[in-house]
Amino acid sequence: MNLFAVVVPLILLHLPAGDGALKELTWNNDRQAFLHFCKNGNTYGYAPLGETCVPGRIGPIIRMTAGQSYILHLINDSDEDTNIHTHGLHIAGHGNTDDVTRVASPGYCLKYYYDIPNDHSSGTYWYHAHKHGATDAQVSGGAFGPLIIDSAIESRPSSVNAMVQREHILFFSSTSELGDQVNGLSLGSESITLGTDTWELVRLANNEPRGSESTFTFDTSNCQAVVVARDGVWLSSVDPANVNTGGSLIVTIGGASRADVALMCSSNSGIYYNARNLRGTPDVIVQVDPGMSSQDSSPFDGGSVWKPRASVSSSHYLADLRGLPASKAFPNIAMSGAQINGASWDPSKPLFEIPYDEVFEFEISGSGAHPFHLHLNHMQVVTPGGCGGYLEEGEYYDTISGSTCKVRIATRDLAGRQVFHCHVLSHEDNGAMGWANIVGGPIIDDTDRDPVPSNQCCFETECVIDPTYECGFVSGVNNCGTTCSLDLGGCTGTNTCNTQTFICEADGGDDSGGGGDVCLDLGADCDPRNDACCTSTVCDGKGRKGTCVEKNLRQ
Repeated sequence: MNLFAVVVPLILLHLPAGDGALKELTWNNDRQAFLHFCKNGNTYGYAPLGETCVPGRIGPIIRMTAGQSYILHLINDSDEDTNIHTHGLHIAGHGNTDDVTRVASPGYCLKYYYDIPNDHSSGTYWYHAHKHGATDAQVSGGAFGPLIIDSAIESRPSSVNAMVQREHILFFSSTSELGDQVNGLSLGSESITLGTDTWELVRLANNEPRGSESTFTFDTSNCQAVVVARDGVWLSSVDPANVNTGGSLIVTIGGASRADVALMCSSNSGIYYNARNLRGTPDVIVQVDPGMSSQDSSPFDGGSVWKPRASVSSSHYLADLRGLPASKAFPNIAMSGAQINGASWDPSKPLFEIPYDEVFEFEISGSGAHPFHLHLNHMQVVTPGGCGGYLEEGEYYDTISGSTCKVRIATRDLAGRQVFHCHVLSHEDNGAMGWANIVGGPIIDDTDRDPVPSNQCCFETECVIDPTYECGFVSGVNNCGTTCSLDLGGCTGTNTCNTQTFICEADGGDDSGGGGDVCLDLGADCDPRNDACCTSTVCDGKGRKGTCVEKNLRQ
């Protein structure tokens, strides 16, 4: 029986990702969260609200779901400027989203609005500091962490769905400040536990700020293993004949890239970092537990070639671009240690402009020593036979490293600033970064684009609804504004007001943003997509910007 004929909806369930130092960021009911940035000497770190920020410790797992909107409040508790980049995500690179020209000075906060597309590819990504001139120092010192996108709309074969639920995150890093680590631990200190003879998903991430490739050798003496995804994108095909067993599987990953490996073991095994042969104690110990075994069928039953991207992902922006008409308006890229195409980074001037909603083909040279990373869109390799190593023809990657390589992109969904740079981070800091201006497409607004003092960086509803919430970082005290007792037409009792508008707990109000019901008073700023206005007022506006007005005054 071919199990790929059985399709079930995705159930969001995640097993522990190994003990390590990994924690997970918690979003509130309105899908908002604080992330603190800290520093000690040459080490840096991130921590969620309520956790101690320890410089040099890997940041928490940030997990988001396709089709949802999030607000991340980045609080700069250090003594230097910083920001954050969501590496690999298909989201805007301007406005209040993933614009790396935005900066939070010491004592300030930046709000990042992440609208994850409905069909965003579920997979393994990461985030890291991206302040030009300081990126290498901050990332090398610990300002990075894993980012996972779950999917709310994908349907998967039942066997694949079960495998994805059994997830293990292994984030490897090799930096000048921290040395070699996995999940923030020294090599040999981390372990994962699999059910005996049960297919599970190992999410590998590689942070090598110097851009070097790394190898991960799976001992398959008593295991089966095969790569099923790269850079957050499921592969177009996986041949069951290539499932490695009875020896070792060597997985090569670029210095900023990721790979997902399907793994099943009948007895204990191990994973070795940057060692192409099996030797001594594994860098990650793989244990098996019969009590965790599952009777789920193998994703590779049936013996036919599995088409993961077709059977698992419905992401339109990852369609096969080969055979389509392609423009040459995106010029060929020549990489170097301080420039791209002979030009150094200038945030005020794009290297070129390209139109929205077209397919482009271009060639990348020099990426062997200077890995080329593209924001916003993944690149499909179209060089016949691939570009060497793991860069296979027809597959998608967000970073290209190796021989001269021809790729295609489609400027769908996103317009405005599209950054690209060398992912040897010291080279990026030296000027090997540029951007293209994608014209004619949607431009998002600049709401909350500018940084604000940290004590004014508050959740838009939660910090004024929940009196125990730490707003302004004083436990139990809300210092976003004052406390007031008002009757706002259905909102009664003692309510807290912030600096701009009264917000209160509502009876029967509809907050489609997912949090508790709230309503806003006449004249208040509001979000037409989520917010309810009190009594006879209505939220009038476009995008995220609106104002509560009398119903008969709505435009």
